[in-house]
Amino acid sequence: MPTYIPVSDEKLRAIKAMQPKESTDLAVYSTKDGIGIILSVDHGRHHMSISRSDRLPSWEDVKAAREMFLPIGKHFVIALPPPQHYVNMHQYVLHLWELRPDREPDLIWTFEQG
Repeated sequence: MPTYIPVSDEKLRAIKAMQPKESTDLAVYSTKDGIGIILSVDHGRHHMSISRSDRLPSWEDVKAAREMFLPIGKHFVIALPPPQHYVNMHQYVLHLWELRPDREPDLIWTFEQG
């Protein structure tokens, strides 16, 4: 499991300035081998951005970070929106978004059925 290190206050301020106003609970971490993590709560949903400096994060990278930082009892997805709605400010980033039972009950039901 990688060791996640909080970023400097200066870098945190710079990242916070780029976040939507409704983002709360912002936290930013990095690892010595190039993984970057941004955590927030946006519109009441947990959100995690995970990136690598030189390639997309692997499934193992995503899984380890999800288990370390996001609530275990909640469902998360990596969404792929239509191209006109891409927001990536980094070439090698993936976003995990919390599914909410009150908004996506059928999708959550599908996951829980195995």
